[in-house]
Amino acid sequence: MRATVLVCCLVIAAGCGSSDPKSSSILRFERAKGTSSAFVLGDRSSRVPPKRIYEVFSRPQQGLDLVEAISARLRTSCKREAEEDEESPGSLGDASPATGRVLLDDVGARPYDLVAMTTEHGGVAFSLEPKGSATCARPTSDGLVFAAQLDPRDAIVFGLVGDDVTSVDLVIDGETRQARLGQNGFAVEIPSPVGKTLQKIVLHHADGSTTEFPATRR
Repeated sequence: MRATVLVCCLVIAAGCGSSDPKSSSILRFERAKGTSSAFVLGDRSSRVPPKRIYEVFSRPQQGLDLVEAISARLRTSCKREAEEDEESPGSLGDASPATGRVLLDDVGARPYDLVAMTTEHGGVAFSLEPKGSATCARPTSDGLVFAAQLDPRDAIVFGLVGDDVTSVDLVIDGETRQARLGQNGFAVEIPSPVGKTLQKIVLHHADGSTTEFPATRR
């Protein structure tokens, strides 16, 4: 099993969820006061260009009208992330609309499209559209970036993984749920999420190995 050290980056509107850095869990969903929020984890040590991690950015894209429509919102999200990152402000750069791709459609009950694009300096910007959560992050060596959006009736955990990941599992209150996976994007809908805890994300690789986030304590 591979191990990766994680650094937390929070983008939370009031009431979405909480993360205790001393806890082995990722996120506890709390009662929402707003309609959507996001929670992101990333490993900032990775400096591999996203186009080498995610094949989707080398494929032709359909639905470019959608990508163009949301590019300004993703650029704003990246700018906000840079302003909040005191360690390396501005390091991810602007989102690049020319790289925009729709990774998954029909996500959740609304439904949403999961859209992503690279940034100027090695990050990825991704969001649920229309008008869902949006954020920027630097991918781990496994390509993992993810967020969690809490709506009044459900939560959606969504993000990206690298080309060698064949499936993604989420452990929620001890129950394993397999994510829907396609074109480097993944998503899981969680009904009635308030009070539930996202404990772990498990990546299954083509070589049979797994990566767990957070890493299992020994």
